[in-house]
Amino acid sequence: FKIEEVAKKLKIPLYAFVIYQSIGEAITPMRESIAKAADEVAEKVKKLIKSRIEEGFSVIVAGIGNTVGIGVS
Repeated sequence: FKIEEVAKKLKIPLYAFVIYQSIGEAITPMRESIAKAADEVAEKVKKLIKSRIEEGFSVIVAGIGNTVGIGVS
């Protein structure tokens, strides 16, 4: 929550993209549909950056989540 507090104080915009997984999906090898969803979200992130961020400004892209189930099944 500290990231959000500092961003709000400094008027830094935050954007979030979520790929929903059930508990079972989070702890088992990644299904192909979730891997494809990750690719789609990556494209959306690129599009957002190109449309909202002026040249010369910095962007932080952080992938936050569970990696226990890495490996496509």
